[in-house]
Amino acid sequence: MFKTTDLTLELLIAGVLVLISVSMLILSLILPPDWFANLSQFPKDPNFDKIEKLIAPFLAVSLPLVIAVSYAVGLVSESVAREALEYGWHNAVKRESLTRYFKANRDVLSKSPILKKYANQPALGQELVIRDADVLIGEMRFYVMMKDDRLYKEVELHLNQLRIIRVLLFVLLIGALAMSIALWRGLFSDRTLGWSLLIFTTLLLIATARAIHARFHRYARAVERSYKALIADEIKSEEKQKVHEQESWLQSLSE
Repeated sequence: MFKTTDLTLELLIAGVLVLISVSMLILSLILPPDWFANLSQFPKDPNFDKIEKLIAPFLAVSLPLVIAVSYAVGLVSESVAREALEYGWHNAVKRESLTRYFKANRDVLSKSPILKKYANQPALGQELVIRDADVLIGEMRFYVMMKDDRLYKEVELHLNQLRIIRVLLFVLLIGALAMSIALWRGLFSDRTLGWSLLIFTTLLLIATARAIHARFHRYARAVERSYKALIADEIKSEEKQKVHEQESWLQSLSE
């Protein structure tokens, strides 16, 4: 229940952020250069009092629709952000991380149900690991999910945190584009404020990109560590079982 509620809130927040950024972009394209002067005159319009009275009923009626639209936009935006970053950026991180992991843990992975065919062919296996890294990480993650809930929670934590910051990256990109257009068209009454907002957004965009890259690495390492822990435990269990069988066999001979 709580996971479902958290996911709904995340998608709703993502949808609101996307709608705000897209609205900023549209306004930066259609607003006239003297929009701020016209806005300052708007409260003096004789029809303003009538419009003001209609605002509250309009918000009450439209709020459920806005929530529904925001959730739908958040759902679509999260899927688009995931697909856009997965095939290039994320898979490159997986290949880099799994290549190091494979070199450092070849002995353990030679007994792995997923990676033993790669470990038994060192030269060819290295090439296959690089090529199939995105698929292998997915299979390892599924293996961890099936074997140990506690280990999988760490993997799931990184996935949940990626969901919102991936969308935030695209929101900031759209926002930076909207501010650039607004500055170019002279829509800011104070250009210093406009440039300050654009610089702040750009810095936040860079920080978000770095956070996503770090989270990609942490996700891959979490899968690799969890998988290695499970394989090591299984190897120990098999060795203990073999020792027990040998002891039982020797005992039966002595009798």
